Amino acid sequence: MNATKNELQHNTMLHYYIGTTVNGAKGIAHTVKANPLWIVAMLVMAWLAYSVQDMRATESMGSIGHLMTALQSIEVLAVAAIALIVVCYRIGSVTGAKQMYQDLLRGGIVNSAGEAPLLIKRKHLDGKRENCLLTFRIKGLPLERWKDLSPTIAASLGVYVVEIKEGTEPYTYTVHTVANDALPTRIDWSPNIIPEKPTKFALGEAVTGTVYADIQNDPGILTASATGGGKTMETKGIAAQALYRDYILIVADYKHVEYGGIWGSKGTYIVHDDANLLWVMQRLIERLHDRRDWLAEHDCRNIDDYNERYPDNKLRRVMLLIDEAAIALDTRTQNKAKKAARQEIVEAINELACTGRFVGFSFLISLQRPSAEVLSGELRNNLTIRLVGKSDANLSMLALDNADAAKLIPSDTPGRFLTSNGEILQGYYFEDTMLRNLPDRKSPAWEFLVNGENLYHQMTMQEVEEKNKTKGDSKNE
Repeated sequence: MNATKNELQHNTMLHYYIGTTVNGAKGIAHTVKANPLWIVAMLVMAWLAYSVQDMRATESMGSIGHLMTALQSIEVLAVAAIALIVVCYRIGSVTGAKQMYQDLLRGGIVNSAGEAPLLIKRKHLDGKRENCLLTFRIKGLPLERWKDLSPTIAASLGVYVVEIKEGTEPYTYTVHTVANDALPTRIDWSPNIIPEKPTKFALGEAVTGTVYADIQNDPGILTASATGGGKTMETKGIAAQALYRDYILIVADYKHVEYGGIWGSKGTYIVHDDANLLWVMQRLIERLHDRRDWLAEHDCRNIDDYNERYPDNKLRRVMLLIDEAAIALDTRTQNKAKKAARQEIVEAINELACTGRFVGFSFLISLQRPSAEVLSGELRNNLTIRLVGKSDANLSMLALDNADAAKLIPSDTPGRFLTSNGEILQGYYFEDTMLRNLPDRKSPAWEFLVNGENLYHQMTMQEVEEKNKTKGDSKNE
């Protein structure tokens, strides 16, 4: 015989009340075991409760009096038992559990029987009330489903969900939550946030601490958000860390205004159009091949291995930043020459992403309104670190394969991002003037792009022109 949803729900609530009372009784037993004086106190209270009965008033009534005395004793015991059950339930229950159950029920966080998760334990982490580990019990709601419902759970409870894991007992799940205001809305950037490891970059602050990206393992980083979401500050904050580490930094600034002035004076090589970006990409592919052959010739697995063996002739790391990449990577234009140039740029970026990591190449892509034509599947797969700020469902879905950013990132908090790992972080507030402590220097990118790193020989400008001319003639043929 199949049980109805109402019967299943009633059984679940009955088990919850019984389990809560049992947990309370265990808590009392643990307290008594830890401090035996509680036993003496309870015996004294029982004696006082029994002594209030007027035994002399019933002794003169014979057997009826004895019966009344017995009934009074049973009554006292029954009241005491009920009181004990109530105390056990109160001790075993979690404050706010009923309200949380109703909130999850309203949010549709239910199993096939229409049951919502029951809160059975709450633990404050680091002594902070806004940082909690909530343990729920429910049958028929697997961990994968919990993770899919994470944004809805956060919205139902009015908190941020940091992580969801299976509990230590069957049918239990732990949800790490923090208050909506646990993260500050502004964290200033400074050189002090730069990690010691030269390939590690600080992306921002989450409730669990600083969030990092290691370009040694993940060379491609994507920042995406609608206007006012803070993606430019986030991208600049990452690029500034590269400058402080003496990277060769190359920036494609199609808006002509984001990376000027102080960026150029601090050693950034900046291009503004398809023609110059294409030339840069062609040179970068050449340098990629040069470094690959050079490392193979010296029997080195990667740039770090080489730099460790040859500290007096180190290879510098290279970072390419494409701001407003929707312009540079959009191949839907009707102009054949522009279309061909952008297609070659996209192919070069994919090659850098696939094979450039071990020779020290990394790249940043910044987007506002991406499309499938701009952020192709191949390119997106190579952008393993993704930060999505204020967005709609389409942008979030394209960048993260889910609409979580649209649900979790408030529209009035610039610099708030959701990562591809599901972490919510507050990016650093960056202004160009924060570069003023860097010494002025000429960009090393031109010499690197044209002549490489003296790995084989120094090319003259005449050789560069002849090489480009030969390449152009071969294409025309």
